[in-house]
Amino acid sequence: MAGFAQVSTVVAVTEAFIRFLRMEGHEETFFMNITPIAAAASANSAELTRNMVGLSVLKKAIDIEAAGALALVQAIPTPPPAGTAGGVVDTWA
Repeated sequence: MAGFAQVSTVVAVTEAFIRFLRMEGHEETFFMNITPIAAAASANSAELTRNMVGLSVLKKAIDIEAAGALALVQAIPTPPPAGTAGGVVDTWA
């Protein structure tokens, strides 16, 4: 929703500027087309939304990978204690 706040801020500032021009009697000398500004703010908002969705998907993928890695680590059998049959290999021979 940050994009909506940005568009609202741009519109509010533009409206305040137009009110100032009217009070000063300069309304006819300056005409501001805010369509490009609103379009840029809207495009920025859409990009922000796409980035947030992509980040959410990435976090979910990392969580799934972490769960899979944990399952693999937990599947490793514990080695037998040293000094028991099968626990020591004599390499001196």
